[in-house]
Amino acid sequence: MFIQVGQALMAIVPPKVWVIANFKKTRSSGTGSCFSLLPPENATGNFVKVVQRIPVKIVFDEPPDPAFPVAPGMSMVPDVRVR
Repeated sequence: MFIQVGQALMAIVPPKVWVIANFKKTRSSGTGSCFSLLPPENATGNFVKVVQRIPVKIVFDEPPDPAFPVAPGMSMVPDVRVR
């Protein structure tokens, strides 16, 4: 077999497991229209609201349960508890 430019040969996976969660920015003080990527300008008729997402890296304290494996490309629904 020949290898093409930019072709993936292998994936190197570190021993620590983490998940990237993209939370919707809806309930913080910075969710007003003035903080959005496209703030509305009434003179131009720009009324499109862009939902901003905040990427958060979640690192597991303990290895995940082998009965429920975590692999790249999977999706999950994180549950956040605030003290």
